[in-house]
Amino acid sequence: MNSLLQLGIIFAFTYGGELISSALSLPIPGSIIGMFLALIALLTGVLKERHIDKAGDFILTNMTLFFVAPGVGLLAHTDLLGSIWVQLFLVNFISFFLCYLATSWSVVGVNYLRRRVLRG
Repeated sequence: MNSLLQLGIIFAFTYGGELISSALSLPIPGSIIGMFLALIALLTGVLKERHIDKAGDFILTNMTLFFVAPGVGLLAHTDLLGSIWVQLFLVNFISFFLCYLATSWSVVGVNYLRRRVLRG
């Protein structure tokens, strides 16, 4: 399938999520709702992986480009960042630690469930 068409499919799910988020006045970003819709479509077989694989690989390969603009924006506000660097460090450290714990326990839980299912 054409890469532009695949990218259009991804953007269609994102736009659909934006529409749902704004129509229902949800506090959840539309992009998250769009990813959830894409997940449901993939799990139900409505959308096949081959329909979005090339565009998805391209986006993942070039993901660092999406962080250039926010990085430049941070550099424009170094005076503000300098005054709250301790709070930012603590929030990042705590978030990293909690994410690490959640990920590790998720892996432990999935492995436990897999062993249990394989045993019968």
